[in-house]
Amino acid sequence: MNSGITAALCGTLIALLLLRAEVRAAEQLKDEERSGKFSKALSLFKEKKFSESLANFNSFQDQGDSESKRLYYSALCLLNLQKETEAIQIFKKIQEQFPKSEAASHSSSYIKMKGVSVTETTQSSNKESLLGLTPAMRQVSVPFRRTRKGQITVNASLNGRSMEMIFDTGAEECLFGHSQAETAGVREQLQQVTLKTVSGPVSAYYSMANIKLGEIHKKIRVCVQDQNMEHGILGAPFMKGYTCTIDNRAGFLRFVPETISDFKRIDSVAIPFDEDGAKIIVSAKINDWTTPMCFDTGAFGVCISKKQAERFDIRIPEASPIYIKGPNNQEVASWDVPADVSLGPFSKRACAVRIMDCEISYPLLGQNFFGDKLFTIDRQKKEIRFAR
Repeated sequence: MNSGITAALCGTLIALLLLRAEVRAAEQLKDEERSGKFSKALSLFKEKKFSESLANFNSFQDQGDSESKRLYYSALCLLNLQKETEAIQIFKKIQEQFPKSEAASHSSSYIKMKGVSVTETTQSSNKESLLGLTPAMRQVSVPFRRTRKGQITVNASLNGRSMEMIFDTGAEECLFGHSQAETAGVREQLQQVTLKTVSGPVSAYYSMANIKLGEIHKKIRVCVQDQNMEHGILGAPFMKGYTCTIDNRAGFLRFVPETISDFKRIDSVAIPFDEDGAKIIVSAKINDWTTPMCFDTGAFGVCISKKQAERFDIRIPEASPIYIKGPNNQEVASWDVPADVSLGPFSKRACAVRIMDCEISYPLLGQNFFGDKLFTIDRQKKEIRFAR
């Protein structure tokens, strides 16, 4: 009798173990299926097929941080399909269900920009009161547009005068043309300087001015050159003290004070960088040659000098050059050639590289390489974090 009970118990235990194994296998299969669906939906989003991408994102549900990302991309699809009301509802849902996720942080910034009332989490409120920060100071979101060359421009103000400025992480100064400064009342000349540019030296002077971008307002030193400029340059000095996220997918810049920029990040790849003055210097490759490059949001593309082209085994085409105007309105000869460019795990084969007949201290890594990505520039940790 005892042996019969023992055999029955053993049989039951084996059945339970088999059932558990089947359940685990089924869960793993579901995880793989969800991952495949997310990758397909994300690929459609990057191809700007927003209706198809939305349908794919809505065809499954995920868990935890992955679910917050699924909802966030669904909302971005809706925004691109001009369905803002529905997108805002999803942004609110993300904040309520996943308050500590980066998706919630990005959702909050969009809602605040639109002036929609949202209840802040207790944790955020406590943090703000400890730091003496208002919600607007905690995170600022600013929409951006692109020039014909692909450079990021924002609507900011110089001494209260509204104007378009190029957002340029590679610029060591906030730079304006003579007529822009004159219109904004920037006249006090603190110091005469000569700027080194790709097209030669430019006479300029330093002055003090008020610059405002969104809710960020600073009185800082600016540089005014003798020549006129189509756009002002919003350089690195204005961004000091902030961690900045460039969301090329949604078309927003997001600024968070470095003192509270430790929010949870979505799955990302961190690229370390060094600084040369205000320049961000990363280790990249051109045609398998490792080289330091200036990570420059103000550059329309990858740019190198003739000397650097020789070092990377790139031949200058025999065709006639393209002439482009520099800051001093002098023309510079240039040629466009294809080359393989990579930064960490990211690479572009036959990427358009512009060879310029002038001196460039570092090759420039510009918009045609990273202009379709979402990334955060964290000067405090000296890393650029690219969303996967």
